[in-house]
Amino acid sequence: MIGRFAITLTLAVTLIAASVVGASAQATPALNLPPGIAKQAQPMLADMMAHMEQMGMSSEQIQLMMADMQTMADQLPPGIFLQLLRLMSQLDMSTMMTLHQQMHEGTLLQQPPGQILRYVRQLAA
Repeated sequence: MIGRFAITLTLAVTLIAASVVGASAQATPALNLPPGIAKQAQPMLADMMAHMEQMGMSSEQIQLMMADMQTMADQLPPGIFLQLLRLMSQLDMSTMMTLHQQMHEGTLLQQPPGQILRYVRQLAA
């Protein structure tokens, strides 16, 4: 399970890194989302990217967060994912890094979707 997650994360980071290098500074990174979800997520992704840039996150940190978002999009129901995406622009940099750490070193992604949403809501409060 962990090996499969590591491979997926590595692949996602590689794909996102390639898209970030090829994209302009203003472009919103693309996640691999179903068309209906992608359309709804686009403005929230743009807000999240602007928020991360305003906080002074490095491109590597942004890539890691985008890889995390792809992982969540792959594992969670679309409605939960969209709610999480909406909450992301409310998090400060240290809180985003806490979330990132919980995804990779903790068991956050092994929790039920509602628990994950509750955890991120608590971080945003």
